[in-house]
Amino acid sequence: MSTTPCWRAVRRLEEAGIIDAYRASVQPSKLGYSVNAVVIVQVDSHRDEHALEFEEAVQREERIVECLVVSGPADYQLRVVADDIEEFSRFSRRTIARMPHVREVRTSFVLKEVKSFKGYPIPVR
Repeated sequence: MSTTPCWRAVRRLEEAGIIDAYRASVQPSKLGYSVNAVVIVQVDSHRDEHALEFEEAVQREERIVECLVVSGPADYQLRVVADDIEEFSRFSRRTIARMPHVREVRTSFVLKEVKSFKGYPIPVR
């Protein structure tokens, strides 16, 4: 595909809202984050206003780089980065555990990233 049709296709994807942003992919370790954790959170209430309070608290924390509402025994799955284990431990105790309506926090540490998120596959039509 030549340049002009390619740019037209990209513009159509932008106008359709399929492309909503452009980002740089960075290596967390190069930024000093040696800890990458998956934190499962159960909340004590499923009322809409309580969920909103918890989600607003999550939005304020830059170390929480991802938050998903999930099905199953957990309510939320967080992805958290930290400089080291001690910093993560403090952040978990002082911040995550004290967020509104948190009942239980369970953490798994990422030992190796086999495949990291690079974007969604774009179907060819």
